[in-house]
Amino acid sequence: MVHLVVARLASAGSTQKTFCVTISTAVFGLAATLQRPIICLVALFPITMFALIDAQYLRLERSFRRHFEELRMQEWSIVPTFDMKPSAKTDYKSALLSWSIALFYGALSVAALCITATMGFAHGRFF
Repeated sequence: MVHLVVARLASAGSTQKTFCVTISTAVFGLAATLQRPIICLVALFPITMFALIDAQYLRLERSFRRHFEELRMQEWSIVPTFDMKPSAKTDYKSALLSWSIALFYGALSVAALCITATMGFAHGRFF
């Protein structure tokens, strides 16, 4: 049961990334259509929000992984408790700064800034 919770949380994190790329691409397309590069910066808001949400999912996933390891190491001669509460608290900051969050959403933020600059120079204006 605990393993399924870990799998669902990992799947939710992947889904967060997919939604974020979709929304960001739509904002970039809107900015290109309207020839307003500054609109690309609007994509930074959903990127930030999805990064925060994805970090929370990763934090929960880590705590359930620890719980799974604790259950796995228990003596099996006694009946397990089937407790689904994660036993260890994990740090939100470490989840937010992990490579799977910081690298992905950081690269997407840098891409938004680069696209804004490129479109601004191409159109000769940013507003």
